Amino acid sequence: MYNRWKLKKNQQHVVENGSNGGNLENLGGSICLSGGMDVLTGASNVRHSANFAPFGAISRPLDRMGLKHASHGNLSPQESALMSGGSGPYSSNFGEDVNVTVGSVCEVDSGGKVTTAVATTSTRAALLPWGQHTRSTLAASASGVGAADVGSASTTGSESTLRPGEIVMRSLFADFTQQAEKKIESVMIEGSEKNLSKLLQRGEDCQFDQLLSALGSVAEHCLPSLLNTLLAWHKRQLSDAEIKNDMKRMEKIKSNMDIELQLQRRESAVEFIFCLALIEILRQLPFHPGHEDIIKNIENLAFKHFKYREGLQNNPNAHNIHMIADLNAEVVGVLAQSRFSSVRKRFMSELKELRAKEPSPNTTQSIISLLMGMKFFRVKMVPIEEFEASFQFMHECAQYFLEIKDKDIKHALAGLFVEILVPVAAAVKNEVNVPCVKNFVDLLYAQTLDACTKSKHRLALFPLVTCLLCVAQKTFFLNNWHYFLAMCLSNLKNRDAKMSRVALESLYRLLWVYMIRIKCESNSATHSRLQSIVNSLFPRGSKSVVPRDTPLNIFVKIIQFIAAERLDFAMREIVFELLLVGRSIKVITTPERMSIGLRAFLVVADSLQQKDGEPPMPRTVGVLPSGNTLRVKKTYLNKMLTEDTARTIGMSNYFPHVRRVFVDMLRALDVHCGRPLMMTNTQNVNKEPDELLTDERRPKIDLFRTCVAAIPRLIPDNMTGHELVDLLSRLTVHIDDELRGLAYQSLQTLMMDFPDWRQDVIHGFTQFLARDVADIFPQLVDNGLRMLVMFLNTWRNAVMANYSGNSSNTLTKISSSHSTNTVKEAPGYVQQNTVVSTTTSNSSGNSSVNSSGVSSITTPTVVDTVRKSNSTEQPLATTFHLVEGLALVVLCNSRPQPRKLAVLIMKEVKNLKKAVGIPETEPHLIDVIDKCCPLLMDKCLHMLPQAERTAMLAANVIDLQWIVDRTSGIWTVGHTEDSTKASTLTLNLSQTSSSPQCDPWAVFLFGFMERHSVLQQCPSVVAQAWPVCYQRVTSLYSVIDPTPVSDNRASLLRSSAPPKKNPLESQRDSLGHLWKNQVTMAMRVVPPIPSVAVRCASPDLSLSLHEHSDSRSLSDSLDNIPSNVFGPEGMITRFTLPLSYGRKDFRNKRQGSSPDSLTADRSDKSGSAASTSPVALYKLVVPLLRCEVTDVRDAAVNALGMINHEALKDLMDELVIYIREAIDRKQENMRRRRRRDALRLQLVRVLEKIADYRTYGVSPWVLERESMTLHPTFVEYIDGARVYLEAEIDKDNTSIREVKTHFCDFIRKLIKNFSLEVCGTLLSRDLKRNLFNLFASWSGEFAKPLGISSHNSISLGNSADEEKLQFSALQAMSVLLCRGFCFNTQYLAEEGLIYPWLDMLLQSKDEKIYQLAKDTVVLLFESNPDMGQLLEWAIDRCYTALPRQADACFLALAAIFSAREYPCDHYTSVINVTLLMTGCPRIAVHSTAIQLLQVLDKRFFGTVGPLHPESEKGKCQIINYHHY
Repeated sequence: MYNRWKLKKNQQHVVENGSNGGNLENLGGSICLSGGMDVLTGASNVRHSANFAPFGAISRPLDRMGLKHASHGNLSPQESALMSGGSGPYSSNFGEDVNVTVGSVCEVDSGGKVTTAVATTSTRAALLPWGQHTRSTLAASASGVGAADVGSASTTGSESTLRPGEIVMRSLFADFTQQAEKKIESVMIEGSEKNLSKLLQRGEDCQFDQLLSALGSVAEHCLPSLLNTLLAWHKRQLSDAEIKNDMKRMEKIKSNMDIELQLQRRESAVEFIFCLALIEILRQLPFHPGHEDIIKNIENLAFKHFKYREGLQNNPNAHNIHMIADLNAEVVGVLAQSRFSSVRKRFMSELKELRAKEPSPNTTQSIISLLMGMKFFRVKMVPIEEFEASFQFMHECAQYFLEIKDKDIKHALAGLFVEILVPVAAAVKNEVNVPCVKNFVDLLYAQTLDACTKSKHRLALFPLVTCLLCVAQKTFFLNNWHYFLAMCLSNLKNRDAKMSRVALESLYRLLWVYMIRIKCESNSATHSRLQSIVNSLFPRGSKSVVPRDTPLNIFVKIIQFIAAERLDFAMREIVFELLLVGRSIKVITTPERMSIGLRAFLVVADSLQQKDGEPPMPRTVGVLPSGNTLRVKKTYLNKMLTEDTARTIGMSNYFPHVRRVFVDMLRALDVHCGRPLMMTNTQNVNKEPDELLTDERRPKIDLFRTCVAAIPRLIPDNMTGHELVDLLSRLTVHIDDELRGLAYQSLQTLMMDFPDWRQDVIHGFTQFLARDVADIFPQLVDNGLRMLVMFLNTWRNAVMANYSGNSSNTLTKISSSHSTNTVKEAPGYVQQNTVVSTTTSNSSGNSSVNSSGVSSITTPTVVDTVRKSNSTEQPLATTFHLVEGLALVVLCNSRPQPRKLAVLIMKEVKNLKKAVGIPETEPHLIDVIDKCCPLLMDKCLHMLPQAERTAMLAANVIDLQWIVDRTSGIWTVGHTEDSTKASTLTLNLSQTSSSPQCDPWAVFLFGFMERHSVLQQCPSVVAQAWPVCYQRVTSLYSVIDPTPVSDNRASLLRSSAPPKKNPLESQRDSLGHLWKNQVTMAMRVVPPIPSVAVRCASPDLSLSLHEHSDSRSLSDSLDNIPSNVFGPEGMITRFTLPLSYGRKDFRNKRQGSSPDSLTADRSDKSGSAASTSPVALYKLVVPLLRCEVTDVRDAAVNALGMINHEALKDLMDELVIYIREAIDRKQENMRRRRRRDALRLQLVRVLEKIADYRTYGVSPWVLERESMTLHPTFVEYIDGARVYLEAEIDKDNTSIREVKTHFCDFIRKLIKNFSLEVCGTLLSRDLKRNLFNLFASWSGEFAKPLGISSHNSISLGNSADEEKLQFSALQAMSVLLCRGFCFNTQYLAEEGLIYPWLDMLLQSKDEKIYQLAKDTVVLLFESNPDMGQLLEWAIDRCYTALPRQADACFLALAAIFSAREYPCDHYTSVINVTLLMTGCPRIAVHSTAIQLLQVLDKRFFGTVGPLHPESEKGKCQIINYHHY
């Protein structure tokens, strides 16, 4: 204030001593302030510098300035001096030139008038009032460098320098004209239905708002120049030339527009912007006395809009015209704050002129329009002289009010009085004793009260009587208010809704005066008054309030006013009655009353805790026409209200009762309006929110919003943390968007400010996502994962802030390097909650205040209250492992969005673990996966297009984040956005195993699920992922299940009923692919069943001994295991039942092995552990082997083939009955036989895939402990399948041929799962011999040397399927023969049958067969070291056979002798053949012979010679044969 006072003094000094005197604008001299006069560098003005920061350089012509008289003289020397004092904060914003294209020569005459000679002009020139300059010349001039020195055009001769203040002004106004031009154009482009206020009002464009604020700030120093320039801009914009130019340009953009309407909209836009600028600038008018000519000009422009226009109601632009009139009324209100006498004089003269006219409707409307122009006039409370002057003006208007007989004018005057008096009533204290106020009240009260009894005046005069009482003296109020109070109470039930609303608003303003300002009467009188008011507003026994359909915040304020002086009465007589305290609440019947009571309790408690003092009087207008707001946003505490706090603020007697009723309200609302309206409820899928939110439900939903917004401020009593978190989590998928936002914000607040709740929130919300948000709702899944990311980030930020000792009041952005990939928000709920960087007054704050009465989020405070938990505490590490388990399952998605979120979750968990200091018992999931990525990328490299390969090779680091960020379609196989595409889940009875789809993501997904990576290194995460994955598989199964079958006792075969219709047909493709990944993931993470069940059979029982055994299968017996023993870490038994277990009674009773029997089978189970038992998964998936829908069946086969090695035993137990049927040889008709063949094919495919993943070799139960032989289950299946296939002579049966091919591959891969040592005892010699002969009969011409006749018909020729079968049979024969000691020693004796067979293979020109033969010979040597005839045969072939065959034999000899000390009696033969081969012209054989010669020399003669470095490589190559 001191600096401003000094500024005024300086201005007065300049006026008195200036060369021209008078107006500051007419000073001819140049005055520079220095030293103490340097006001812009003073402390009081430093705050203005921030206003200029957003505004940058202007690089194009300023064609909205358009001033025909531009002069440097418009900025007076005094103002130039003021604006130049602080070059620091103002001169740093200019880096580019402002291209001003018009110059002018200006003179100032002796009278101070400015005359301008325009030197050059151009169309729509950007004329500034201070001449033509570019920004570079401005900067140069400010530094004392002339414009000519920088090459710019010469300006007026009188100009030599430009001060920094002038540069600031030019830049600001240039920005203003540019932005104003854009806004005017946007108004003309938009349709007429678009409201101007939405385009131009304050609050719609932050940049423009800042610019207006900046203009208002600099107006303190150069207001006259700024106003002159603004007025010239306004005049130019309304000129004919500007209008024509705008219309021509708009016709090119929008040809079919209404010219007249667009002209009116353009004019309204110009006036709107002009008024916005005036409102900001005129607020600085008190610092600039005088300037009457400018004030007169502004008054003329404003009062011109208060003229009545006849026929305006039919104008389509009428709304905008009225809005401009209101804006000018706001301008007049601002002007009256410093120039009240001028405004008053102008208003009274206009009113006198209108009153002098003949009475007519036109005159009446003109007077009303004039009165409305003063509705934003506000009485100045200080100094007292201005206060009295304002009421003198009010007194004159009151006289006119009493004199006028016209009803409309009287009502308009009454409305004007109300607008002016309400702010006075809110602030008045001792001023009520000022005579002018007392006289004003006495003058009007009696007549207006009498007029209120008349129906024609009641609606308009009720508010006036209220205001008169509110500004009256205490004695006057107490003597007169009871009569008017009775009138208000009687009108609360008025049929006219407007009248009842007016009566209510009058009542609560009177009540404020009575309770807050006057402080009541005696106790008895006050109690009587309050009781009559309460009984009228909240009738006892009623389900609603009076009047109905009224904003509930009015009733809340009434209770708050009463509680300010009579807290006990407000709580016990009103709040308890509204909340039904002490009564059982099962169904909410009075939602509005309960909402009022709960809000009132929270508001009162908050006011007491924050020590707000007396509540303010309610205002009328919240937002002015310009968009400026008068309402100060109230922020409520989110600090938990505890018993100690309640005791401190004096509410301990009421707090426990409210908490108890609060929990009943939440539970009742959840039953009726929570669970039924979740978006995950399938009944709500195709319904609109308005259809579900009926008129009956809306009040309950509003109450529900209030309850949720009250959390965690109010924590319900007798409700566990898990129950509360679960309720809030479910509400995040509610059909009501506001309720969703409030629920999310409550959870976020718990995470941010309440450390004791963080684990509960994360654990509960994660369980909710896994359990309730199904994959058929992809948007909800994405939203839920985003929220989980934010909760984790909030926790981490809070921990880090606490660790650094700097308590954070805002939720920071996800700032870690890995979290920069946060995805954009999706429609719906996410627009409220997915912004990671947000303040605590969240986006739902406005809605919660407006519709719930309580702000859900306010200034956060750290609470040291310890939560009472009724649930068993989970270890913190378990919660984090659960979150990681969910993220692992989410990676199964074919959509990229959830994958990215899953990676963010894993990274957040990793960082959070480090932040909270959890000991690392196992590596982080994300680290384990990232280590696997480079190797897995090499595996799927052949699947990728060239662009992806190039990107991979160019990448510095290949990790999971890099992979999920890939945008190529190859990474999202199975995901399609085309809803019209036909589903691939169609019946195809002839198709079996199709070629594998190119899916690199699946390679990655199940690549890091290999035994040595995630399964082995992260067992805790795998254990938590199992129930999550099972839940997802079962919930999605109902969508992809094509044929729910009925029980058929005659057969286990699945029926071929047509698929059922599903409403999610458009998602079937992507969901089917997702289910395929999920069921495979489930098989990878499924735990073994603990060995606590009592088994009813001995492991040595044979097939024939079980004809009279118990009929229950192992799988069914396992159903009786107690649910609490199912877990990932139970003991693994090595024993199971043979195939014949349960054979007898199974013929008469079908076991529950289909998904349809799941419910019945598990009807006796309770709890989640039983429902997620591995048996249930097997019963769900295994029956799908019979499914005739190709994709579903193949998904089941693929999943079962990837079974976890520890759970293989349990799967085989479930497959026992299917294996028995597959090897059963009973007679049957053709249809049943074809279906049984299909089962045989899928079963052998499953067993083959298990061997593909080398599961048999690592599973602990596949081998018998003592004998190291294959488990009887496999032996009996292999032998049974062999017997069946031997008897199968249908050569044209395609299905059987496929079974044969896969059976050969299964045997080969099964044996190769084990080491050579184990292979010797794996199968009996008889079984090997029988299998060898069987495969030989399928090998075509390759069986001739063995003397075995081939079953394959010649007519089949060399078809691809037949060639595939023959080669598979040949491979299986090789494995049976060479892995382990030969099952028939006669084969390897002299002249044995194997040697011609090997000769035939070695002579083959087919490279695959030739390579197979070479491997076979090597392994024959390895497995049969005692067979000397084999060695002699090989040496003989080195001499006698053709080169190709001889090379193979010699290389086999070299391999075996190089690998180990192979037993040999005739070493000279070996040395001789080696010497012979050293002269071989073929380089590979020659080099091998040289190396072998050194090895033999060392072995037989003890000479140690230098070995070639490649010898080690050769040895490694030889050793690799052991893995063949």
